[in-house]
Amino acid sequence: MFQFIPMQAEISLAAIMVILLLADLIMKEPHHKTLQTISCGLLVVQIILNIQPSAGEYFGGMYSCTHVASVVKTILTAGTLLVFMLAGEWISRQAITTLQISHSGLQTASSAPSTVEKTSHRLTDSSPRPLIREP
Repeated sequence: MFQFIPMQAEISLAAIMVILLLADLIMKEPHHKTLQTISCGLLVVQIILNIQPSAGEYFGGMYSCTHVASVVKTILTAGTLLVFMLAGEWISRQAITTLQISHSGLQTASSAPSTVEKTSHRLTDSSPRPLIREP
């Protein structure tokens, strides 16, 4: 049991993912603000638990952790927390919905000629081109 203590960053991250998955499955309708609050709270807990770096080799050298790696994990978790906090404003916008994005993407893709069509036209065009352009 004590061999898992140095791996608390990885174990707590896996637990956060499972908790968020279960919370999303349990909710009747998607409530992005609630999931954001839960995920931010859990990431704060993870940062607090993993703020003190640990080092060592465990499981016969299969898992190796240094103080620098622990600090980097904490910095990356703080960055993830920052992204989750900033994503709330983006998610709350009602002007852009998934349907509008996918619909406009389909219109753009169908109206513009594809790269394959442009390339195949250039490859099949065998007419000689003048080296000097005439005015």
